Order: sequence, then C-alpha cells, then structure tokens
Amino acid sequence: MSPPPLGRPLGVPSGRSPWGRGSRSFDPALDDVELVTVRAQLAQGRWTRVRSLLTATGDDWDRRGHRLTVLGEPNTSAGWAREWLLAEPDSADAAALYACALVPRALRGKEKQERARDACLEAARLAPADPTPWLALLALSRRLGSDNETE
Repeated sequence: MSPPPLGRPLGVPSGRSPWGRGSRSFDPALDDVELVTVRAQLAQGRWTRVRSLLTATGDDWDRRGHRLTVLGEPNTSAGWAREWLLAEPDSADAAALYACALVPRALRGKEKQERARDACLEAARLAPADPTPWLALLALSRRLGSDNETE
C-alpha cells in the first residue's frame, strides 16, 4: 500500500478533513513560516523580503529550490519578479524567481514556453552552481518538451 498524498491522512479523500469539519487545503510552503510570510508580502509587491529570504537561504539548494518554486507559483509573482529584475538586472536571485514564476505560467498556457525557457537559461548563467533554474527547466520540458527533451 502506498503512503497517502502529502498533507492528507490515509483514507481521507482530497479536500475533506479527517475530522469531518469542512475542508483543509494543502499549503506547499509546508512548515516554512518565513516562506509563508514572504509569499504574502510578494503578493503585495514587496519583493525586498524575498531578497533577504533567499540571501539567508544561501546554498542550501533543497530549501532554495523549494522556496523559489513556492514563491513562483502565484500568478502575480512573475510581474513582481520582473520588477525586481529591472531594479537589479544582475541579481541571480531575481532571475531565478522570474524563471520559477514563468514556468508555471507557461504550463498553464499563460506564457510563451520559449520565454520561460530563456528565463531559466539566463538564471542558470547568472548562478552556475544553483540547480534551481535547471529544476524549473526540467519541469517545463517534462510537460511541454519534445520527445528528445524528455527522454
């Protein structure tokens, strides 16, 4: 028997509380309280806290990848990441957030696939040691790539 999906106890249907009291939704931020706070601020256009969070994350690549993926998911993130990138064009963190924000938009058909791919490659160029842009590119290629790209 396989384990239950993350965020749901075994035997509880999606969107149902195990205690029968309405529904509980899964938060991809998991237990990262700083990430939850910064995500809310980014939704309001305050990207300076994102900069501080990513700087504090350093080269903890797993945590960085998770944080950037979660921060990039909301529809508004691409616009705010672009604003940050305009203010700090050489920021590897801004470029990574922009790439991680364009990929989900491309997967939803709201952004050109080529633009998302280019953003991933630019982020990888700015921070060669960071695997996060490659993670984003892999997600894009997995869903929208050609057979040669996905094999």
